[in-house]
Amino acid sequence: MSLSSETSARLVRILSSVGIASLSLAVIAAIQLGRIGAVDFHGTPYPDTPVAPVFSLTGHTGERVDLEDFRARPVLLFFGFTECPDVCPLTLAKLDRLLDEMEIPPEEVAVLLVSVDPETDTPSRLAEYVQAIGPSITGLTGSREEIEAVLGQYGAYAEPSLDHEGRRLIAHTSLVFGIDRTGHLQVLIHTDEPDEVVSDDIRTLIRIGA
Repeated sequence: MSLSSETSARLVRILSSVGIASLSLAVIAAIQLGRIGAVDFHGTPYPDTPVAPVFSLTGHTGERVDLEDFRARPVLLFFGFTECPDVCPLTLAKLDRLLDEMEIPPEEVAVLLVSVDPETDTPSRLAEYVQAIGPSITGLTGSREEIEAVLGQYGAYAEPSLDHEGRRLIAHTSLVFGIDRTGHLQVLIHTDEPDEVVSDDIRTLIRIGA
């Protein structure tokens, strides 16, 4: 199996957008050598399915939450913030809706929102936000140092800026990190794809290790 130059370039752009361009050539090489293909994702698969970096943050209930608390069920990990005007609410609402349509209860798949705006996103604020979206979502926050550490572990980015009216914005990684029930990174899910594509990737993630 070989990749066209156009497809190869697209993979490089995708991974560069989340700060892990160093993996892009490895992904391309793995596909060209036929090493990726046992699991068929629509999104961008991880080469060699590395163990997802563990972390501990404060949940929207005020209690400490570890990634390992969710072992034995798939995790959809997303970086965002409560004041995000579009990408965050659209992504989280879509994930919650699709899980509901697939009749997958919260105890079978975890959706984690790691705030990239910890100074604003207190546990109580996150609680109001996630409860307005759906029961599958757990909001996570922490100190600036803790959040920066998790961003670095996942090769994600969050860059504060101001719009033309002086309002604060945060440009951030918009892909969803798919972690299987054994704690391995499997795929970067593109939630701007059609519902059936995203649902299919979630189903594939659920099947791994089941």
